[in-house]
Amino acid sequence: MKRILIGAILSMFLIPAQAQIASASCTRPNCWGAIAINTRTGQWGWSVNWHTRSFARHRALAKCSGACNRTLVFRNSCGAYATPSNFGGGYGWATRYTRYAAEREALRQCRRYNPGQGCRVRVWACTSRSQ
Repeated sequence: MKRILIGAILSMFLIPAQAQIASASCTRPNCWGAIAINTRTGQWGWSVNWHTRSFARHRALAKCSGACNRTLVFRNSCGAYATPSNFGGGYGWATRYTRYAAEREALRQCRRYNPGQGCRVRVWACTSRSQ
């Protein structure tokens, strides 16, 4: 009984630590993230903190269940994706060194393609090595 209790307590601490190591496997200057989108449906997926561009892209596409047809990849920074509130027409997306700057540029692009429609950020993501 004592062994089971000790094992349960240890697993509570070790499993989360392993999960954090797996998701934060990047080091400067190679800390990659990606946002994948479906330009027809507005569906999206994202990933951050991968040690290669390829892993970041594939993880974002996997979160989109294979339905996405465009991918925005960024390194040591942030990405954002914006669409009109009623989805349709153009969209905006951008990478910048901060979340705020990426969101602002994605919204600016969305508004340029959809004048008079309210745009909103659908997803943003930043690597842990962003500034």
